[in-house]
Amino acid sequence: MGSDLGGLSRADVDQILAKTAGTPYAHALLYGPYGTGKTMTALLSHKPDQLSVPVTITESTTAAALVGHFLIRGGETVWHDNAPGLFAWEHGALLVINEVDKARGDVEDILHVLLDDPAAARLRLPSGREVRPRDGFRCIATMNGDLDDLPGALLDRFSILLPVLRPSAHVVGTLPPDVAAAVDYIYSEAGKTDGGSPRYTFRQMRNFAEHRKRFPEKTAALMVTGRADRASALVELVSMLRLASSEQKLQGHPGMGTAPGSSPGASPQPEKGQAGGPRASGHGLN
Repeated sequence: MGSDLGGLSRADVDQILAKTAGTPYAHALLYGPYGTGKTMTALLSHKPDQLSVPVTITESTTAAALVGHFLIRGGETVWHDNAPGLFAWEHGALLVINEVDKARGDVEDILHVLLDDPAAARLRLPSGREVRPRDGFRCIATMNGDLDDLPGALLDRFSILLPVLRPSAHVVGTLPPDVAAAVDYIYSEAGKTDGGSPRYTFRQMRNFAEHRKRFPEKTAALMVTGRADRASALVELVSMLRLASSEQKLQGHPGMGTAPGSSPGASPQPEKGQAGGPRASGHGLN
């Protein structure tokens, strides 16, 4: 797939995560626009037989939600420490933290501890018990946006910083061929809006493919875009790529990616001003 940032392709990101699993100092941060599959990429990066423990940070998340808190049980005050951060530590699991840039106050402080160097990381709980991370513990965090959105001290806890600007080829390959071709196009430079964002997110395209199994194509497009003009542009784009594929096969060149009237192997290029083309306006829904 071409390069993203710093010479890294989307395939490089997957390979780096796979090769660093189980190695020291392997905490990784995946950043980039929403809808590129960062969370799924993180969840699939565990070692064989390793647990994955996901948690999403919000502005109301507290440190207790990560490492535990006291509970009243049977008239007694007991310490509940089955929280995701502590559980991942003690089981050598993969901790996947979504929206890590939302960490504030005591949450940011406890992340400094959880992501500290393995030799130094330790935490004394209010119950008096001291815990340390078990061998194999790893954290992969995700965030929408850029590295500047994360405080420097927290950013420094991650030894691997990877931009994720488009879905992986493996995930895209699970879609029907015409929808997969549309995803490849909208995440290419030619397929983005004037603001540089994909006009539809991967999640929208995946949902479109699923809804299309039960509803007419135009209805499915309207269900995922919420607007008639954007739905029409989506249907036109997918139809154009389907036609391009059919013409390629008739010419003895199987595969997607050749628009009507273009040379074999060229990326489909809708005319400027055409619905779904490079000058169509609007962004994917949040």
